[in-house]
Amino acid sequence: MITIARFFHKRCVYFKHFLYLFTNKTHIKFMNAISRIRAQVAQLKSECPDNAAYPIIEALVDEVCSLKECSFKQFLTLKEACEYTGYSRNKMYALVRESKVPYSKPEDGGSGKLFFNRKDLDEYMGRNRFASTYETDMAAASHLAR
Repeated sequence: MITIARFFHKRCVYFKHFLYLFTNKTHIKFMNAISRIRAQVAQLKSECPDNAAYPIIEALVDEVCSLKECSFKQFLTLKEACEYTGYSRNKMYALVRESKVPYSKPEDGGSGKLFFNRKDLDEYMGRNRFASTYETDMAAASHLAR
């Protein structure tokens, strides 16, 4: 049954990479898919209760659900921003300290809470884009054709 855990692990990795692209329209589809996965895991547990893979599968499903929570939010906490960008806490704090990434704080001080707008993070991560070889070649051909 370890192959089942690998199957779900691959699906969870897929979810992690593409989860943030979901819109609100797909939220219901996503939740239905999670419900079906949980039902399948429960059925497998009843058929073969001694398998050690089930806690792994359940943990992966829970992780995907937690990632789903921040995919539909406009403002992310520091922890969610780290998950979203793939940066460590220290890296995010360094970006804040150097004023490289926009952030918000509650007016009452919020006991040190930082919030990041998802669109601002997307803009920051896309700032230093490098053109592909194809794009460079097309720009050069366009320039030479003048």
